[in-house]
Amino acid sequence: MDASSAPLGNASKAAPSTTTTACMSAQVAVRPITQLSAVLERRKLKPLTPYKADAWERALHDAKALGRFAKVPEGLRSGFAIDFPLITHVQSPPNKDSITEYHTEFSTIIQKEFQKERYIGPFLPLDLELLIGPFQSSPLSVVPKPGKPGKFRLIQNFSFPHSLSPAYPNPSINSYINTDRFPTTWGKFSIIYLLISRLPPGSEVAT
Repeated sequence: MDASSAPLGNASKAAPSTTTTACMSAQVAVRPITQLSAVLERRKLKPLTPYKADAWERALHDAKALGRFAKVPEGLRSGFAIDFPLITHVQSPPNKDSITEYHTEFSTIIQKEFQKERYIGPFLPLDLELLIGPFQSSPLSVVPKPGKPGKFRLIQNFSFPHSLSPAYPNPSINSYINTDRFPTTWGKFSIIYLLISRLPPGSEVAT
């Protein structure tokens, strides 16, 4: 039977101290999820945009339109909210074949976005879900710019999926846009020319 007591001191029966190492090696060191979370929080506090929220706010105030368009400077500071329901299921469809066809051009576009710090990441899907919860993405494609040889445009298809399926049960981003809130009128060149020609001297136009 084991003894109910243990001897004290440095006798031969005392347990020797174990040898410890000063460092530990690892094959791969990945960015901890807390670091990625901090990056996202900084971007929330300081969004990256060429538009100056303070200048917009002053201009709207001077035009006596701040009450009507208060969400513009607010959105530039903290992001624009859209009427999109809570996402409860991750949906990340594959990109279009043109991404592979124009792989070099696609990589060039993406690298420019990273250099300008407009993109954050890349994230593993599981890490992204841990950071922001279930998310939904839209497939990307690359198309040549018409009339501009060697130039390409990155397109994100916010109308995907066009119909729901077991593989893609989440409706598209565009399907939740209320077009009644964004009335749009289309006109031929002759109509637009006529409208512009009738403007008083000193008028300005912007797109």
